[in-house]
Amino acid sequence: MGVNCIGPFLFTQFLLPILQKTAATAPAGSVRITWASSLAADLSAPKGGVEIDKDGAPKVLKNPELNYGQSKSGNVMFAVEAARRYGKDGIISIVSLFSTRSRCTPSRGPKLTSLLGMESRTPKIRTLENC
Repeated sequence: MGVNCIGPFLFTQFLLPILQKTAATAPAGSVRITWASSLAADLSAPKGGVEIDKDGAPKVLKNPELNYGQSKSGNVMFAVEAARRYGKDGIISIVSLFSTRSRCTPSRGPKLTSLLGMESRTPKIRTLENC
């Protein structure tokens, strides 16, 4: 979770004042936050995306693939929340999907692919302004 999810979140928080200042004078749609995710957010993450323990922290799961999927689900959640919070400032929040699998189809991962509007096997970048 730290490297794949919390690290990008923290880095974005440090850059946020610069992004907001830039967006105030830049052409519309030119200031973006891009969150790296994967179809693993759908295929490998636990139900609900991220399992939280009783202390409110993400659980460290026994299966490394589930941990990876949960970190990528966290990035999707951050992207949606960033769109909600900073869209009014003119900042676009984007999720980029990269798959290491040779034959990933939307039918194998309906939740995330439906959210992002994927209609083909080719991963696409979609903004999350309307989530």
